[in-house]
Amino acid sequence: MQLLKRAFQLWLSLSAISPVLAQQPYSAGQDNSTQTALTPEVRKFIEDTRINSTAAGISVAVIHSDGRVELEGFGKSSEEGNNMTADTLVVIGSTSKAFASASIGILMDDFAHGRNVTPLPNGLEILDWHTKLKDILPDDWKLMDEWASEKASIRDILSHVSGLSRHDLQFQQNDSTQDITRRLQYLRPSWELREQYHYNNQMYMVATYIVSLYSNLSYPDFVKERIFKPLGMSTSTFRQAEASQSGLLAQFFDANGRRIPFPYPEYAEDMIAGPGGVISSARDLAKWVAMLLNEGVDPITNKTILPKSVFEEVTSGWSLISSMGLALGQPLSAYGHGWIRYSLYDHEIVEHDGGLPGAETRVGFLPDDGVGVVILFNTSDKTDQTASIFLRILEQLLKIPGPAPGTDAASVFPELVKVQGRATGGADEELPIEAYAGVYYNPGYYNITLCPATVPSKAENTICKDTLEAFSYFEDVSASNDTLYVALSSLWTQQSRLHRVDGNRFQLRLTYLFPHGYGNDTSPFELTYYNGFNSNVTFVVEDNNLVTGFALDSFDVEGVVQRKKGNGSIEEKADVWFDKIL
Repeated sequence: MQLLKRAFQLWLSLSAISPVLAQQPYSAGQDNSTQTALTPEVRKFIEDTRINSTAAGISVAVIHSDGRVELEGFGKSSEEGNNMTADTLVVIGSTSKAFASASIGILMDDFAHGRNVTPLPNGLEILDWHTKLKDILPDDWKLMDEWASEKASIRDILSHVSGLSRHDLQFQQNDSTQDITRRLQYLRPSWELREQYHYNNQMYMVATYIVSLYSNLSYPDFVKERIFKPLGMSTSTFRQAEASQSGLLAQFFDANGRRIPFPYPEYAEDMIAGPGGVISSARDLAKWVAMLLNEGVDPITNKTILPKSVFEEVTSGWSLISSMGLALGQPLSAYGHGWIRYSLYDHEIVEHDGGLPGAETRVGFLPDDGVGVVILFNTSDKTDQTASIFLRILEQLLKIPGPAPGTDAASVFPELVKVQGRATGGADEELPIEAYAGVYYNPGYYNITLCPATVPSKAENTICKDTLEAFSYFEDVSASNDTLYVALSSLWTQQSRLHRVDGNRFQLRLTYLFPHGYGNDTSPFELTYYNGFNSNVTFVVEDNNLVTGFALDSFDVEGVVQRKKGNGSIEEKADVWFDKIL
């Protein structure tokens, strides 16, 4: 699950490589049956990339259609110094989405051929990509936009054109996929249905809810029985405990080299499973990619894992990410179902990246060239590095121009900074920081408590005391005249800060605190989630200087800009509106 960056960042990043392209001829469809990808030069490039980006470990697999698989590990999988290998298990983030779309396609094929006799809802006779969500989930599905609620299909939600932006903060610690599905009605859309591609993780939770509801198996068990076992992916799992018991699970590190916990708690495994919860290794994922290179058939057993129609559906481009090529040799890019499809110098590429706190991954294959690549990091915020390694391997095999060997990955793929649109409106008069303190509520997000440096004697007293104590390890909270300390129950973080920008406008910066360190290093440190992701907050104040609520804008800058062109209040234009309740 790429909870931290846009899934198509590689596509955007490609525009940065043209100044350093290795200008050499290339040939589409060339015979690569005797070529080696992980040459000493390529291995040096990967190791240099790891060192320069302070990544702990990397594992790589290169899959050839003739059955050859190249496997290599670089660096360390743990702070104790264990080597990263092709068998090291890493949670693969949003590259898990391809398993979710494949699973729902398998379920559809089961229904079509009478292998599944679970009753469909009354009036629904066929389960396919055009099936409306309101028909397959009559008791659970509802969106804020009435037309989208009526018309959205399974294809729409898996190709990211539901109209909803990326409400990743919505996930609560004990949510089920049914909870997530039922709370979609409280999330404001940024676009009309099918108007605009926009990445959304909730919809892959909806997909896994459908699989579990109509297969009589939990989604993780369905994947295990229908994909992992048939392909011999013997160590792949969704369960942290199972991965840990194998002795193969990597430890995870932030971008600065500090060890951090597994990206999410065990009770969230089923919720995260679809958009980002597969735990796997380079060796196991090579079997998955080999099957994809063989159009859904396991080349070892000759058993069909994905029916041809399912394979074609999930790897086709259904929603246009952009019609303008930002990089030399790349005309356009489109999203399928858990895969991005584009061409580069006449080579068709199907790939996806993934990111969670402590892990960064990329899985891709070139169907016409018979080549697949798996790249796994056990370190945060390495999207640019997975992209540069991916292109360096393609350069080696196919002579696709890529970054020059030895070039620093960060200079080839500079990090793209998301420019936030500042919220406008509201009273300009600046209130004392204590005036904004209190408990705020949105039915899609539940409660958020805002605490000033001096704790008031209100219902949030205990929560604020605990929050301020946690922050006191990092700063003098009593000196923070323009900061509110935030307590929330999001899956990803329970503490954050609100810094005043001006007047009643603030900026939210997501963070996670480790007052006692983690692992062998017990010194305090702070992990910034979303790679420094910032959100704009605007408080609304009545004439009597009473705060009534706040607007949170951040998830879709373009969508916010569109809404602000029309008439309406701050509440009506916000990504999320929180009422002050205490």
